[in-house]
Amino acid sequence: MAPSSGHPDQVLERIRDAAGDRPLAMRGEGATPDALIAEVRYVHRTEGPADLASLEPQYLRPSDAKLPDEPLRTDHSS
Repeated sequence: MAPSSGHPDQVLERIRDAAGDRPLAMRGEGATPDALIAEVRYVHRTEGPADLASLEPQYLRPSDAKLPDEPLRTDHSS
C-alpha cells in the first residue's frame, strides 16, 4: 500500500482493506520502542541495510501554508 494521509478512521479502513486477512502491526505515537526495533530488525534482515544517501522524506499531509483569499498588492504607490 502506498503511503497516504487522511482522517484516522478512513486511513485505518484503507489499511484493513489492503491487508485482507493478514495480521497488522500499527505504528505511531503510541508504538512501543520494542515494536519499532523489531520492525527495523525485520526489514534489515529481509531487505538488507538502507542506502542512506538515497533516502527521501515522504510528506503525507498538505502544507499548513495558505495563500491569501485576495492577491497581495505588488505596486508600491501610496
